[in-house]
Amino acid sequence: MADFNILMVGGRRCGKSTVLYSMQKCMNAILCGKPGERQSAMFWDKEKEIARLNKAGEAIEDIFKQPFDAIIPIDDNLSPTESVYTFKLKVKGQGNNYTFKFTDVPGEWYTREDKRERVLQLLDENDFYVIAIDTPFLMEEIDKKTGFGKYHKSANRVEEITAKLEQVQTVKCRRFLSDVKKPKILIFSPVKCEKYVLDNAGNIDSQKMNILCESVMLGYSELIQHFKHQNYYYDVTMTILPIITIGNVAFANFMSDENGRIIVNEVKYVDSSGSYVLPEYYNSLPDDTKKLFHEVKNTAISLFCFPSKRRHDQGYNPALCEQPLIYILVYALSWMEKRHADGGVLEFFRGLLNFYNDKVIKEEVAWLKREKMLRAGIQPGVKMLQNPFNI
Repeated sequence: MADFNILMVGGRRCGKSTVLYSMQKCMNAILCGKPGERQSAMFWDKEKEIARLNKAGEAIEDIFKQPFDAIIPIDDNLSPTESVYTFKLKVKGQGNNYTFKFTDVPGEWYTREDKRERVLQLLDENDFYVIAIDTPFLMEEIDKKTGFGKYHKSANRVEEITAKLEQVQTVKCRRFLSDVKKPKILIFSPVKCEKYVLDNAGNIDSQKMNILCESVMLGYSELIQHFKHQNYYYDVTMTILPIITIGNVAFANFMSDENGRIIVNEVKYVDSSGSYVLPEYYNSLPDDTKKLFHEVKNTAISLFCFPSKRRHDQGYNPALCEQPLIYILVYALSWMEKRHADGGVLEFFRGLLNFYNDKVIKEEVAWLKREKMLRAGIQPGVKMLQNPFNI
């Protein structure tokens, strides 16, 4: 059993494997330090997972092999199955390894009735949610009535994800009505957000960051307001943490047809291997074969460019990807310390009792909180929406 169980939540093709690859890179850049200094590290646990994440890394490198004036799609892949990625944290080369298990399910599962029970099970089993937001859909083609992109709700599966999260947490509240509720942390992480958080030189722009955070609050207002209710205040921590997974690319436009109209609701039929066929071929299949496929609609397809030749030549340059991990570590320790101080039993995080009693890891988490964790109201790039444990 993993110490930290984290569910990656989001729509299709939002780049969650790229997030995980960049997350480890950024975290190790902080943890490893210079020889003789920190000497901590995060490493992937299984060969199969290493191969999958290395494939994501190779895809990133391939982006920068394109000419600097190229217009390219990113993460235009279909992921039809549940994926699990496990990595371990080793602190200063001593003591225990702590295991982080990331579970990623296809975005279309949130709309499929045959996957309903599995999705609810995963939401129930995991304590930490990273909601990966495909930022161009949130920020482009703004609907004047809502204040966010007209493709956001469908592409990022907002209504379906909101309904599932509200349902599982409501079940928890009923189950533990006379006892402490199981704590959760929701991290809203805009990805593919370089255009909306960086200036022309590639530096973080605090004003752009603030605008993006406000857009996230609009785009997920129902979910946020649901968990701001007094019944959930002490049980659900919520924060916005944009992460820059590639660095030197930026959204260019949505794919359009020969008449300049954005291509939307393009239908494909996908089987369990991820292979797909277009409607004209699907319609010719025997009924028994059709049962092997399910329908997927592309809301729109994002295309990206390099902001300048200089930034193209700089290549892969992720930033802030470590922040969700730091927040998860700090949150878990803060919750356990508060619960212990109140005389409570650490019933929900039994798997983390070694973590709680490990002086070395607690010192490392304290250092991460003091030196590396971005703070709301002090540094751009973080907005605390609900913070009952003052992390």
